[in-house]
Amino acid sequence: MDASMIMEMDMEVGANGETQTMESVTTMELSTFSEPVRLKMDMNVKASVAGQETTQQMSVYADTLEDGTHMMYLFDGASWASQEVSVEDIAQYDTSTDMDVYLNGNYNFEQAGTEQVDGANAYKYTGKITGDEMKEVILSSGALDQLSSLGLSSADLDSMLDGIGELPINLWIDEATLYPVKYEMDMTEVMNTLMTNMVASMGEQAEGLTMSIPKMVISMTCKNFNAATDFEIPEEAKAN
Repeated sequence: MDASMIMEMDMEVGANGETQTMESVTTMELSTFSEPVRLKMDMNVKASVAGQETTQQMSVYADTLEDGTHMMYLFDGASWASQEVSVEDIAQYDTSTDMDVYLNGNYNFEQAGTEQVDGANAYKYTGKITGDEMKEVILSSGALDQLSSLGLSSADLDSMLDGIGELPINLWIDEATLYPVKYEMDMTEVMNTLMTNMVASMGEQAEGLTMSIPKMVISMTCKNFNAATDFEIPEEAKAN
């Protein structure tokens, strides 16, 4: 299938009476095949920190060679790198696996009418994610990637997700094909709670520090099921 994902995230950090804000919009365009495993992803991150705007672009390709070896090719905006990887390594870039999580979870979905998605009627369902399932969703969504620079380990993040509450989720199912064509999560409240837990866990080290997430929304739309856009691995990627 093909998919488009948008993540909007604003963050405010205060210390010593001063506050710094960061606004970011991450967009991803994905084409993924399962037999054999192949993937193309183009990502663009636009960020504004204290009024200074930056843009970062990245492309990821994954391919299955004739001997069954899986290769990944990464373009960081300046140069290519390639390496042999496992299927699990590829899955972390495949946002279609997120949709599997939402479809297989027990989120007490309730029907909420019909809406248009990409010009077609779709049934809308609302639900809530809680407990261990919410941990899995948050960790797989990439929402915490921005926090890696703070030196937090995966164990730290896992413990801070305990008792974090519930996460509302919306899911749209195409009326004609019954394929899942969109999901949306407003993670603002959950991420704010996580920030509070994180600052508290730092003790005296975080005295006078405040962190908040005024906005955190993730959405993904899916299309071209069993007819994804084909692609070729760039020659310059295979040469590295």
